[in-house]
Amino acid sequence: MKKKITVVVLIASLLIAYFFFVNEYQAKSIEEALDTPDQSNYKVIHIEKLEGSYFVLSKSNEDYLHTAMINKILGRYKTVYSGVHGDIDKVAEIFGVTDSYFPGIKDISKPLLYGVIGDSQVSKLVLINSDSKEEKDINIIEKDGLRLWIKSIENTDGIVYIIKGYNEKGEEVIERNLKFTPRVIISY
Repeated sequence: MKKKITVVVLIASLLIAYFFFVNEYQAKSIEEALDTPDQSNYKVIHIEKLEGSYFVLSKSNEDYLHTAMINKILGRYKTVYSGVHGDIDKVAEIFGVTDSYFPGIKDISKPLLYGVIGDSQVSKLVLINSDSKEEKDINIIEKDGLRLWIKSIENTDGIVYIIKGYNEKGEEVIERNLKFTPRVIISY
């Protein structure tokens, strides 16, 4: 009798867990998981594979950049955090390099810095931690007429980062000070 009750409880628990999983993780692809305002209006331009998750950049016809952290469990996908930036081409053109912050998500990703490069002279980017003076090269990603950059950072409070852009001759053409308070989202 106890075995029957244990089996029934176990099966019921598995069914309930499966029901919640199916409701939470319905998407079968990254594109399907994006929670953009109008999915048909956005085109995925870059997917950055992280440890167990994906940082996805997509662009709309109206010059909006949508960012999303997507988690994958058992072959299904779910957006756990996202945001939108407007007029990205215009801002990149004015400032040369844009910068944005994407918070870390507990057990999924570290905080990220990313942006769009609008200055055609920039051929190399470097991120400098102003406290340690450590310099890290930033990969420039060229996709669909956009030049993007993405860099993960440590969870260090109040550090000023400096981003420098160099031309083909190695001359500095852009310098920006970035002050963020890296934070981690604990639940999603």
